[in-house]
Amino acid sequence: MEIDEIKSIWSDMNARLEKNESLNKKILNEIMDNRHQTAKEKLMKYEVRYLILSAVFSLITPLYYFSGIFSLVGCLLFAGLFVVAAFWQVYKIVLLREMKMDVVSTTELLQKSLKFKIITRLRTIIGLSLMIPFFVVFLMVSPQLIKPEIMVGMGVGLVVGLIIGLTDYFRNQKDIDKLINCYKDIHELKS
Repeated sequence: MEIDEIKSIWSDMNARLEKNESLNKKILNEIMDNRHQTAKEKLMKYEVRYLILSAVFSLITPLYYFSGIFSLVGCLLFAGLFVVAAFWQVYKIVLLREMKMDVVSTTELLQKSLKFKIITRLRTIIGLSLMIPFFVVFLMVSPQLIKPEIMVGMGVGLVVGLIIGLTDYFRNQKDIDKLINCYKDIHELKS
């Protein structure tokens, strides 16, 4: 084999290798983009669902006042709680929408996703720690609700709500972790 033949074979193999490397990189980018979109879509659905629930409950709560179940202050407390929750959901949805791979660097994506995880945890911790004082104040301004059958119903509702809420919370945390891991993987690939 002559040196020119070896150079030709070497050049051909080098061109094939570059072509394969380019194709592998393209496929890997598509896989990462799909992972990113899937994790982000799950989180977006979760946040939108809770935004709708918060908005609906804030609109339904005044009906309890007009039907004589809640006092005006109790109605305002509950409606205010759901309005604050709705605004919180809007904030989280905006934060998710800012996570665009084609616009923001992977470092910023990672920072935004970590911020999203932190504020989600804070919401849960703060919400759970304020639940007891909230209900104490609510019952103080709505003493007509302090009846055994109503207290049992509220207790059951509270337990069921906690179970559903915490189950959703832990599922949501897994999706947030998937998004963070996706951004970490993308960051490592680009480095």
